[in-house]
Amino acid sequence: MSDHRPDLVSLIPAWVAATRQFQVPTPPTRDVLQRRAYELRDRLGAGNLRSIQFEPNDEGLAILSHLCFELASPDIEHSKANYRVSTAAFKFVSDLDWPSDLGEEQSQILCDLAVAAWNNARQILSANAAVTWQENYRSIFWRDTSPGEAADHFFTLTSSEFSDEAMAGLFCTSSELMAICEVLSDRMDTAPAHVAAKASQLYSFLMRHNLRHEEVLLYFTGEAALLAGGACRYLGRQDRASSWLERAEESFVKTFNARPALLRLAHARLLLGFEAGQYCEILEHLPSLFTAFEDLGMQRELSKARLLEASCLKALGRSSSALRKFIVVRDTLLPCDHGRLLGYVFGNIGELLALEGQHEEAMRSFRQALMCLAKANRPNFLAYVKGAMAQTLRDRGQLGIAIELYRESVNDYAALGYARYVAYTRILLAEVLLLANRVMEAELEILAALPTIETGNLVREGMAAVALLRRSVRESRTSLDVLQRVREYMKGSER
Repeated sequence: MSDHRPDLVSLIPAWVAATRQFQVPTPPTRDVLQRRAYELRDRLGAGNLRSIQFEPNDEGLAILSHLCFELASPDIEHSKANYRVSTAAFKFVSDLDWPSDLGEEQSQILCDLAVAAWNNARQILSANAAVTWQENYRSIFWRDTSPGEAADHFFTLTSSEFSDEAMAGLFCTSSELMAICEVLSDRMDTAPAHVAAKASQLYSFLMRHNLRHEEVLLYFTGEAALLAGGACRYLGRQDRASSWLERAEESFVKTFNARPALLRLAHARLLLGFEAGQYCEILEHLPSLFTAFEDLGMQRELSKARLLEASCLKALGRSSSALRKFIVVRDTLLPCDHGRLLGYVFGNIGELLALEGQHEEAMRSFRQALMCLAKANRPNFLAYVKGAMAQTLRDRGQLGIAIELYRESVNDYAALGYARYVAYTRILLAEVLLLANRVMEAELEILAALPTIETGNLVREGMAAVALLRRSVRESRTSLDVLQRVREYMKGSER
């Protein structure tokens, strides 16, 4: 290489002369970008989008980022104007012909604008508009974007690394907080213990650092508490869940236009009541919740509430009514759900069809459930469907396959940390093992389940039967009749 260096050096004067007429563009200063963002805001506010000259490039992204920051800043006095500009900007950015290499950046700008529109809608007391823009945000977020640097860093922090200093630089915008809450909500089914820990960390941090009581931070404090409560419910920690829901209410009632958040909180409390077996009380309260969700256009929440209604009817033994309700929910979800709830609904339909003796139809519904849930990565619902299929196969005398499915269901629930469902499914498995004359295996399953049953308050009115079951196992005289009595007491804990 040293042999060629003199030749290269001799070429430098010629290169300088040839490129003298070219100038490397200087990036605009922050003040220039801010001024252009203000100009764009004024033109968007005027409503004449076609007259705006705008290049969708790196400089244009910088201008839009400044605009998003301005629109997201708390400004109650100008919230109506900011809402109008946010919605106009969203349409304007959506219609631009963006280069393919800037597609993710465009989606992030659209997410930021949707959050700005949502926040300003809340401030002008437009609940329907706020709900619409939150759904717009979710649609773009899950379709086109990643959680973002702040969210990624938040989820990788271990307990030992977590500190106020580590958190302080993470949450600069409402969009970042919204992204974190979305990811926590999505992971509720797959990692409830992780969600409980992270939501608790987020809540504590926001409580300590929202010294000026900023309204939007109060909202996300409530969201964090609501998420922590939901995760604790999944894990069977009902007292903790109730406490978290109370904290969520304390935050939500201090925010603008709190009705949508408080309705979701009311639904969360009904879910907690379902775990306690309060089926009739829930059915009394649901109609007013249906009406409220419909009025605000909260379709996702409405589907979940109708699913809760069907689940209560099923738990009460009103199988025909429950089946009709589940079919209505299925037909509602088919056009829009990507498997998260739909697979669970198909599983329930299969279980109820089996109770009516329609075993072929039931197995067809189970197969649809498995296909949906495999795509959606919802192991908790998958564990339920495997258990429901096992029950159907048991009733048809196919005990070997039923045993294997019950074992898979136990393992799936155990991996999620769902101790109460592990215990319940072990009891179901033990029944089938006894029917198959595999007594020793059945006794091992019972012994594994009993500690959770006894300490987890799963059979509040059946502790005598549990004691009898333990004694019969200890004396190697395991009774199928006693086992079935314990299972009936536990049935209220089944989702």
